[in-house]
Formats: sequence, C-alpha cells, structure tokens
Amino acid sequence: MERSAPRLTLSWVNTDAPQPVYNELIDGCLRGDRRPQQRVYELFYGKMMAVCMRYTKNTDQAKDILVQWILRKDKYKEQDQVSENRMFASDDELISALVGEVDSAKNLELEGALSTETLNDERIGGLLAMVLGRLKDFHSENAEALAGAKEKSGRYAGWAYEKGTLTEVLANAPGDISGRIAFIADYALMMRGDIKDKVKPKQEQAPWDFRVGAELDEARPIERGANNANEGAEWTQRARAKTLPLSQGPSATTAQVLALAIRIGAPMEEMEALAWGLFALWNGMPRHQSGTHRFHEVMVVAAQYGVPYKDLEYPEGPPQKKSML
Repeated sequence: MERSAPRLTLSWVNTDAPQPVYNELIDGCLRGDRRPQQRVYELFYGKMMAVCMRYTKNTDQAKDILVQWILRKDKYKEQDQVSENRMFASDDELISALVGEVDSAKNLELEGALSTETLNDERIGGLLAMVLGRLKDFHSENAEALAGAKEKSGRYAGWAYEKGTLTEVLANAPGDISGRIAFIADYALMMRGDIKDKVKPKQEQAPWDFRVGAELDEARPIERGANNANEGAEWTQRARAKTLPLSQGPSATTAQVLALAIRIGAPMEEMEALAWGLFALWNGMPRHQSGTHRFHEVMVVAAQYGVPYKDLEYPEGPPQKKSML
C-alpha cells in the first residue's frame, strides 16, 4: 500500500523569520550540527510544550521526551543515543504522539516485566531451539539455492549474537533467547528473496506468505526512514485511547519471521514463541541498533497468522502449553 504525507517542517513556528532561514536550520540539523539543533529547540519547544500541557500534567516527562525528539539524529553513532528520526503529518499528530508517550509509561513498565519473564522462559527458549533445528534442516536441504548465506550477515550480528555470516552462525547457533530470535529474524530478512525466488514451496505453501493488511500498514511510519507510528491511522488512535506504548507501528519484521516459519514447517506453538521472542528482544535493545516495536505492534501482526492475541489487551504472562489447545 503506497502512502504519501508531508514531512512536518518548522512551519509550526510562530516567528517572523523568512522560510530560507528554516531551510538552513533544517539542513544543519540533518548534518547533525549542534548549533542549528539548539536553535530549532529554542524556536518551537515553548509552543509544543504549551499545547501538550493541555493534555497531560506530567511536565518533566513530556519535556524529556520532546528534547529527545528535537535533538534527533539520522544516523546512530553513539551507544547511549536515544534520539530518533520522527516524522509527523501535522503538529496535532506530534502532540498526540507526545501525550501518548507520556501517558503510556505505566503500560511500558508492564511490557518490561513481560519481556523479562519471556527472556527467562525455558519453554520459549526450547521452542526457539526447535525453530533453529528446522531452519538448519531447511537450509541444508536447499544449500545450493541458499548459498548466498555464506556472504551475508544480519543487522543484529555483534549485538544480540556473535558476528559471522548467516551460514557460520547457523552452524553454531546462539544459546540464549535473545540471540536465537535475533538470528532467526536476520535470516528471514536477509534470505527471504532467495527463498521466495529459488526454493520451490510445498504444494500448499505460498512462496513467501507476508501478511500485514491495509489497516495495519496504514499505521506504519508515513515515510521511509521515520521511526514512529502514523498517528493519523485508525489502529494507532485505538491504541492511544488505551494508553498503549507505541514505537514504529505494526511490525513488518514479525510478518517476515512468521512467513519464514511457515516455509520451514513450524507449528503454531513455535510461531507464538517467535512472536513473543521478537517482542522481548525489541523491548530491551538499544533503540539505535534497529527499528523497535512494542508488544501490541508485534502481536497484532502475529495474529494475522493465527497466533493467539486479544486485541489491544495484555495477557497475564508468556504463553503456556494450555494456550495452544
């Protein structure tokens, strides 16, 4: 689904400065220069905060978040960097996102607890190990078609698991949940083209069963390179109404991982473990390493594949065996 929306510029700012000045400031911010970034902060911080305070009383938290958003960077270089590139179609949508970020703090803590429980869940770890076993068999059976894995490495390599090509890591797979799910995600993202084009699916399978859907696709970032959900989308608004934390919107990576799971013959309980593993991985990772997604951004996509999920509600904990019945 193709979307187009204007990138939010400094046209919000209540100032008599001519438009070329705005352009110079924008160019400077894009270069990562501190002086124009500070000037942008001075120009429109006050207006945005004044409007946001109509909707939330947590001034300190809103201030901290807005500072991060203003002083963002396009390319992440620092290990402790938390700013991100965000794009909004209007100032109302920026305010909606900021208020939503503040109001979702309690649910974000809940997600942290769910993530910790998931990362310590032996059953989920065992299911992911079974997925890796299936993936090894699939790769071995189609070694010639998938020879490109010898030259490719994933975006999580060196952070969630040891550096190496996909072939090298697959031969000595990670032993922890974060490493396992990160590698599976990397394999899906890096090899989906080869699998789709070069490996003949079983009779009942699609070459690559990618499911997101129009409603969820609309809730994803308005432009490539943005790191925030589309605040104008119906799904995003429903999530905001329940004060749920959001990041980049419904997760396309989740769909890629579950499409891989279908190709290698993973049953539903393994697909559910994959979804929970992705959520737990992204909950704890530094945001500069890659795009991250919150619990509902993962699970709403996983539900398209039959993974158990109650719309915009939290479960008591990671899935147990009885939940698969």
